[in-house]
Amino acid sequence: VSRLADWVTHQVSLPENRVIWFHAVWKILFLFLSALLVEWVVRRLLSRARMAVEGSERDSVILRLPFLVARTFIDVVPIAAFAATAYLILTFLDPTETTRLLALALVNASVIARAVMAITRMIFVPTAAGLRVLTIDNENANYIVLWVRRFTNVGVYGYFLAEVALLLGIPLSGYLALVNTIGFLIVVLAVIFVLQIRQTVAGWVAGREGGALPALSVARRRFADLWHVLAIVYLVGVYGVWALGISGGFEFILRASTLSLVILTIAKILMILSN
Repeated sequence: VSRLADWVTHQVSLPENRVIWFHAVWKILFLFLSALLVEWVVRRLLSRARMAVEGSERDSVILRLPFLVARTFIDVVPIAAFAATAYLILTFLDPTETTRLLALALVNASVIARAVMAITRMIFVPTAAGLRVLTIDNENANYIVLWVRRFTNVGVYGYFLAEVALLLGIPLSGYLALVNTIGFLIVVLAVIFVLQIRQTVAGWVAGREGGALPALSVARRRFADLWHVLAIVYLVGVYGVWALGISGGFEFILRASTLSLVILTIAKILMILSN
């Protein structure tokens, strides 16, 4: 962390470095504002088509699919316009290598993050229940999309930030500290997500009282009370193995995860039989 701080201090303390960063920042700002303007225009041009598609009500899942694909296409076109404009403008800005790397990283991260969200909206359709294929209500659809956006933004932008910093000369120790910090933030988000859905998952796991196998019902209720603790321990363990680079750690986690999936599958079959 100290080396990372020293690198940042070095970049802002020297006058020649400040000049380089000043030119890089204004060119990147111009590129992004221009690309966002083109994206906004394209989105406005497609707004009527989007409303028409979202207003379509279809009872059959098969009949919903063409409209869902059309809506996703309408979502993706403005993103493509943003990317095309950004890449085109970058060629006319006569950027330095630093500026080019920063611009490409930000554009690529933005395109990938928004493409992931476009696919997520296609699956869960939070604002157009009439096109939704999955059996899920509006509240849960919006909740899932919100959390996918959080994980995507931290993961995608964090990854590109770390890679660009490495290319720009950040010390390896500083790069590793940055990557570990991003991984830690993702784990924190995952823990918060687990705690928020704790009651919902616990209710699903516990099932109804009684059943054909009373002993299994008791085990289900006990697991329902503890599942979030086990999930958090698992998340922290995976992060610890990754951050510390423990030899053979991932192989052990993979074996344990596979065994857990087998046990959960068997338990699911028994749960069905007990109901």
